[in-house]
Amino acid sequence: MRKITVCTANMHNMFVLYKAGFKAPGQFHYEEVPKEFRYLPAANDDTQRLSHPEARKIAALALKRCDEILPDVLIMQEVESMAALDLFNKHFLDDAYPYSMLVAGHHERLLNIGIMTMFPIVCVRSHKDEKTEQGEYLFSRDCLEITLDVDGVPLTIFSNHFKSRFGRTGEEKDAADAKRQKQGERVAEIVKERFPGQKIESALFAIVGDLNDTLDSATLAPLLELGMEDVLSRLPEDERWTHYWAARNIVAQFDYILLSPALSKVSPGIPFIERRGLPTNGKETASLKSNRDIKVPVDFARFPEVGEKSFASDHAFVFFSIALPQ
Repeated sequence: MRKITVCTANMHNMFVLYKAGFKAPGQFHYEEVPKEFRYLPAANDDTQRLSHPEARKIAALALKRCDEILPDVLIMQEVESMAALDLFNKHFLDDAYPYSMLVAGHHERLLNIGIMTMFPIVCVRSHKDEKTEQGEYLFSRDCLEITLDVDGVPLTIFSNHFKSRFGRTGEEKDAADAKRQKQGERVAEIVKERFPGQKIESALFAIVGDLNDTLDSATLAPLLELGMEDVLSRLPEDERWTHYWAARNIVAQFDYILLSPALSKVSPGIPFIERRGLPTNGKETASLKSNRDIKVPVDFARFPEVGEKSFASDHAFVFFSIALPQ
């Protein structure tokens, strides 16, 4: 068996800062542009840099688990652009990843899904333009299918970032819940379209990302009905949490690596959750969202650079070693 490590990491608003100008990249003459608008500059280290570099440094430590090697496949959420992926890879990961992909979606804040991998990307399929019956985009942040060539073995990753739980009113929260449920149902359909009938039992694939809901939710039910296994379920309930809402002192599991039946059978082992990059708030314990009676410690040791306002993300990064046939 060939083992590779897969990681899901919500990068918490990884944007690029630009030295914007009045000329299009490579253009030598001045051209009138509307007031308060600018062109993005040509891409180089003098004109582009990542926002909040101290947070990116901590994120790099978390992805390396301080001193171990990087994961073979890295699924990232909340990434602005390919420029952001390239800058992070170059300046914080020593250009470790030879292959990367990002398809810009329709999210109003430019929060996209990015992938970096040690293996060639041989097939890409985006679902960003699918719409609901009401004419709205179903996946504002895409359901991005990526097939990798892992030493001759195809591995398909369905990369996702479902609708946020945020809502200012009860009506907005209900609408967000309904949209997440539709997203979960559609991802299940996409998987069945890709691997119809009995193929789903033997295919090598995983559903990975920030699904913004709990395991017992209506959102995840259609995915689990496919026979997928949540690898974090191999841990005790109070050890599965991946998201820390420091302001409310609540933790929850929102991040997932769901294995296909075939991968689940051949991939033993326990997942690793890197929490040392999470923010602090001075509390000793926090409540588990799925069971408020359960308290979990949150005063554990962080990376030295972490503080209340300087941290890798409000999501912990999840790692798991997948086994593939040779």
